[in-house]
Amino acid sequence: MPGPEGGWWGSIRRWFGAEGWLRPAFAVLALCVVIQNVGLLGGRDAAEEDEVRFRAVPTAPAPVRADLVVRWKDGVRMDEADRLLQSISADVVGGPGGNGAWRLRVPEPVDALAVLAASPLVESAGPAPERP
Repeated sequence: MPGPEGGWWGSIRRWFGAEGWLRPAFAVLALCVVIQNVGLLGGRDAAEEDEVRFRAVPTAPAPVRADLVVRWKDGVRMDEADRLLQSISADVVGGPGGNGAWRLRVPEPVDALAVLAASPLVESAGPAPERP
């Protein structure tokens, strides 16, 4: 049995060169293949991918340093305590703890401790321990 004229390459050329509906069908198929591969060959933004891949893991915030610990006497109102804390420029950073102690951050710990110790609103005041 003799082979087709031009060998296998000739038969492929005749098949792709056919008239009628076959040529537009091959064009649509080729277009679909190209469109599908655009996403694989770099259609996405590489910087966006790196941003997601190398995003830093958030760390837990460091505990705020406290300078003093104060315990209020029973019956002290918050507005009275607030006025006293404003007079020494104190920021409350924690409290009340299990023993009723409030942790304070102050700009001048020695002066603030003297004011707190002299106040009739304070049951006890002292330097804050290193660990809360």
